[in-house]
Amino acid sequence: MSIHRWIIIVFMSGLGLGVPVGAVAQVTGGDDVEGYWLGAFVRDGSVQVLEAEFYPEDDTMRAAMTIPDWTYYRPYVRPVTRDEDGRFVVTTVYGEATMHLDTTFQEMIGVVDGHEPPLRIHLKRNLRPVTPPVRTEAVQFNHGDVTLSGTLVLPDAPGPHPAVVFVHGRGRSRGNWRLPRAKLLAERGIAALVYDKRGV
Repeated sequence: MSIHRWIIIVFMSGLGLGVPVGAVAQVTGGDDVEGYWLGAFVRDGSVQVLEAEFYPEDDTMRAAMTIPDWTYYRPYVRPVTRDEDGRFVVTTVYGEATMHLDTTFQEMIGVVDGHEPPLRIHLKRNLRPVTPPVRTEAVQFNHGDVTLSGTLVLPDAPGPHPAVVFVHGRGRSRGNWRLPRAKLLAERGIAALVYDKRGV
């Protein structure tokens, strides 16, 4: 097979994935940033993947930013503003980012203030990833004469599944704050139990 044919196959396969076409289809306005964006922080050759969901709330545009490598952290939500030049400004986990929106290619490109070497941010409008379904069950179990309540988070697929139990540290706390982590495991085929400590 000639190299030209290989190039055509790769190009057509890219179109088949629907990423460029689907991304453009989500655009509802020339400078509307609402929707899902995928990109990265880039600094001196190092790349850290970043996901951002832009959405309106109480007449304010907000960005819920997630770093997939940081699996134990909830999305970092901050308001989005515009500066006098029309650039989008949002505070990230690393500081305030100022980004220019390229409406042709639906990309936001900019820098995060206060870093040397420069910390750049690059986001591109994208299709939301498909999340494997999970299911939850309210459960109770006994420990001596004490009945504890919790939530079992399971992959939505036939078992058996490997499983983990989230064990509390000191202090009184409920298990629901661990639910995002439990769902992350269940999406990857691992059942997880979170429960409330006694007395809460």
